[in-house]
Amino acid sequence: MMTRKITVTGMVQGVGYRPFVARLAERIGIGGHVRNSGGIVRITASGDKRTLDLFTDQLRRTMPEGAFVAFVREEEAPPQAFGSFCICTSEKEEETAAADKQFPFLPPDLPICKSCAKELLQEGNRRYRYPFISCTACGPRYSIIEKLPYDRENTVMEDFAMCGDCGEEYTAQADIRRHAQTIACHCCGPQLVFYCVGDGHSSKGVSGESVCVSGEAALTRTVQVIKAGGIAAVKDIGGFHLVCSPFEERAVTALRLIKGREKKPFAVMFAESANAARYGSIGEAEEKLLSSSSRPIVLVRRKDIGYDGFTAGVCEGSPDVGAMLPCNPLQVLLLQECGPLVMTSANRSGEPIIIENEKMKLWIEEAGELLKVRQDDTALCLLLHERRILTPLDDSIMRVVRGRTQVFRRARGLVPQPVIMPRLSPSAGGQVFAAGGDMKACFCYAAGDRAYLSQHFGDVQDEAIAEVYVSERDRMRKLFGFQPEVIALDRHPGYRTARMAQECAAEKTALIRIQHHHAHVAAVMAEHGLQGPVLGVAYDGTGYGEDGSVWGGEFLLCEGTGMIRVASLKPVTLMGSDEGARNADTILYGYLASFADETLRARLKEVCPRFDVKAAEVVRAAAKHHVNTVVSTSMGRLFDAVSSLLDLCHYNSYEGEAAIELEYAADRSRTPYGLSIGLRQQDGRVVGDTLELFRGIAEGLETGVSKEDLAAGFLGAVSSFTVNICLRVPDSDKIVLCGGTFQNRILLESVLDALEIRGYQVYRNEQVPCGDGGLALGQAYLCRLAAEKPGLPVQEEIM
Repeated sequence: MMTRKITVTGMVQGVGYRPFVARLAERIGIGGHVRNSGGIVRITASGDKRTLDLFTDQLRRTMPEGAFVAFVREEEAPPQAFGSFCICTSEKEEETAAADKQFPFLPPDLPICKSCAKELLQEGNRRYRYPFISCTACGPRYSIIEKLPYDRENTVMEDFAMCGDCGEEYTAQADIRRHAQTIACHCCGPQLVFYCVGDGHSSKGVSGESVCVSGEAALTRTVQVIKAGGIAAVKDIGGFHLVCSPFEERAVTALRLIKGREKKPFAVMFAESANAARYGSIGEAEEKLLSSSSRPIVLVRRKDIGYDGFTAGVCEGSPDVGAMLPCNPLQVLLLQECGPLVMTSANRSGEPIIIENEKMKLWIEEAGELLKVRQDDTALCLLLHERRILTPLDDSIMRVVRGRTQVFRRARGLVPQPVIMPRLSPSAGGQVFAAGGDMKACFCYAAGDRAYLSQHFGDVQDEAIAEVYVSERDRMRKLFGFQPEVIALDRHPGYRTARMAQECAAEKTALIRIQHHHAHVAAVMAEHGLQGPVLGVAYDGTGYGEDGSVWGGEFLLCEGTGMIRVASLKPVTLMGSDEGARNADTILYGYLASFADETLRARLKEVCPRFDVKAAEVVRAAAKHHVNTVVSTSMGRLFDAVSSLLDLCHYNSYEGEAAIELEYAADRSRTPYGLSIGLRQQDGRVVGDTLELFRGIAEGLETGVSKEDLAAGFLGAVSSFTVNICLRVPDSDKIVLCGGTFQNRILLESVLDALEIRGYQVYRNEQVPCGDGGLALGQAYLCRLAAEKPGLPVQEEIM
């Protein structure tokens, strides 16, 4: 008889790992016990040598679905005799041995598994139609955990005492709910509660605290509202969704009104991928994403046949449909009754996700008042439950481009899984907090080769979003036990994320500022384990440059932590401030003011459909006298200017709207018009001169070329310009494409194809967004890279 102490690290909590170990031990004939300890699992196992060897081999090679084993460490211990194998109470954090303390892999919220989905719809099953059914393989995780280890008393499920039947299942050896921390049923778990808004469905509105019905009846009433063309606010795992039928024009119109969302497309949830395939082109890669454990919104090409059933307001001219599959049992039940459903977060656009019941009641009541003022009688209702949400999580958004994943928003289903940074040491010391940027804010904690990114927040210039950012920053730090020694900040002097990070920095914490676009390139390098040299192409709307100007159309030669700017768009003087960045017309006028060619300016005035002579003169005078202006090389602003000139979008009501409308138009083109961007030397680097581009557009407009063909020609010109610059830089055959402008599918595919056919190795973000949602990963990677290779400078240390 021998006894071994075995330590297992990895994703081993919240995925049914202890029950898996217990079943394995019982099958092989091992005695002992297993317990959670901080973020790891500790096993004491007794048996003969052959059996113990088989046991540890199985631990290394097999695991339950959703688990990930980083390593299995074993050591001999004094022999102990055990009559059986059991699951023990978890150790408290302070009891965990210092040598065993690890930064944990915590599971994200998991979608309903096949077993629970079958039970949910199985008449006679005691959990038949129970909207919160779950087991060790599925259910909420990160959104409900308060502290480690992952045990029921450390989650919001502590609010619900198990009934006798659930208690028996919790300890039964062969049950799928053996030690399932979210175990619950109709008798003891959370329940649905239906509220109505206004006087149309009850004697009192939400503010009057009139509970119409609960349980199955609550679900029935909600289905009735949706089928009648109304809107339901439904509490899900990471927040609330506004739900309506995509076939009801009035409901979709009312939804846009209460969301304050004029044109941005809505996502549609389908019961299964076969249903989604009626409306969008779904290949093997899209099917895999839709069905993945993250259950993201997946942008797929819209089909003409069969699509006409949706009201036009769902996709608003987009060539794509945002398809998603259900991630929780409540959604399964709603889809079963209602068919495809529009699903969008229940908050006004640009505001934080709501997770509290009382706040949601007030918000939906205000939405009802707004509809009443607009004389819209669309019915509103609210479907709540009592399970608390601790972490607000929006839906993740992805797309497949040339067979690889592109992430637009990293949130539910992905957070808090770390991004592994290849070629960095897993055990190297030194922790980093990277603050990210202000737009599409996302922070990151990094230690060893792991980077733990937060969910997407939005614009932290909004006070409420800033509060959520700080709250989640502190929550993740406490939950994982991070103690960062370095804080990485963007170089922009006005960034709120940087200021908030400085305010909470410990006395001896090093503060390091990193140039915005260098961080974009580094985010791709982090994912792919690159240390250079690489040529990074960074295209976005705005980023503070090393010379104090606004960059955004950059070619950066990067190696290690070093960066050299080798090319860019030609600098142009544009109006400053946030308003200047949103107004596509004033951006266009800024470009026109930069041209010395008076004839071209006159031609463009004639062909521009909405040219405002007075506004153009104000912009020209401001540029001449440097009043409220910035010098910019931004590719994103060039997209805005061309979108305005082609009468596609004149004002960005949401971030990137003008560029998106430009892509939509280009997608409709049949014969792209030939356009080009000139190249010349300026200030020791190659610059893209847009004078030739605007001359070509003017000629096209004068001769009656469609705006769709001109839009496609513009994207072709940007692609050719990009490739031509890459060909001029001889120092690297590795190209990195990054920045929010590369969310444009047509541009990304064109550049990818043109470079790869020439033999370049082209890299892009596949685990984090290419825009500012991935910025923190790049900041963290540069700091970790410098920590592992002392002597490498990381731009500017300010403390």
